[in-house]
Amino acid sequence: MTFIAGQSGNTKGRTPGVPDKRTRFRRLLEPHAEELIQVLVEQAKKGDSTALRLCIERLIPRAKSEPIDISLPSELTTDAVIKLGDQILKRMAAQEIAVEEGKDLFQIIEAHMNIVGMSDLLKQYTVLSEQFRKYQEGSPLLRFNSQQEINRRYKYGT
Repeated sequence: MTFIAGQSGNTKGRTPGVPDKRTRFRRLLEPHAEELIQVLVEQAKKGDSTALRLCIERLIPRAKSEPIDISLPSELTTDAVIKLGDQILKRMAAQEIAVEEGKDLFQIIEAHMNIVGMSDLLKQYTVLSEQFRKYQEGSPLLRFNSQQEINRRYKYGT
């Protein structure tokens, strides 16, 4: 069968109720779980590094980063964001926070500032649109009949 771009080879999809491979394998292993774990623990005790790693990974979850104590200003103005950036850079330089954590903080601040900036632009646009509408309704200067009239009134070209 030749592959056709944009068309599925299995239009009906997986039959409902048929488990995937992981589910089938899990069901096969479940009756032997205690026995398998015991063998794994014995191998780890004998010095098998792979078995030891598997045991430790299951007992001790991966460490997540600790919360970072950053003092946030009550309002994130441009000056406040600059000071916050300086604070993060200083903490990174002093190795109080990891570089990756600092990058993450900067991304969060940047995303927040983008949202604030877009919100401000939308507010300005709304106000200016309303002012322009009111001005256009009341000002004869903005009611032009043709490009020649615009040019004549503002002395552009002919």
